[in-house]
Amino acid sequence: MIEMDGIVAKMKNQKINYDRVLKKMIQQWERSEERPKILLHSCCAPCSTYVLEFLSEYADLAIYFANPNIHPKKEYERRAWVQKDFIEKFNQENNTNVRYIEAPYKPHEFMKMAKERGLTDEPEGGLRCRA
Repeated sequence: MIEMDGIVAKMKNQKINYDRVLKKMIQQWERSEERPKILLHSCCAPCSTYVLEFLSEYADLAIYFANPNIHPKKEYERRAWVQKDFIEKFNQENNTNVRYIEAPYKPHEFMKMAKERGLTDEPEGGLRCRA
């Protein structure tokens, strides 16, 4: 399997251009006739659309939908449904087999972690999202 670490290790003392790293990885996949399996985290469907369109040409993908930072539960369920629906339509239209995996909704565990780290007042897209 081709790892990103080997490519990045050669880029000492420079800012890492991850688009360039990905393109080098794809070139290696193509040379070795390898089609890797990639698990991608998605917090919402709009965040996954381009990635699916681009990477499905080179790899077998599974989307792991997880975002315990969404409240209330109905909103989480709505976003999960939109993600799943997008993948189903994408598969039909592109003759692909992107898998959908959904995490259990556990906002209480997430909020406990956010409180312990002092992140409860962070704005959307802030440190709490990355935690």
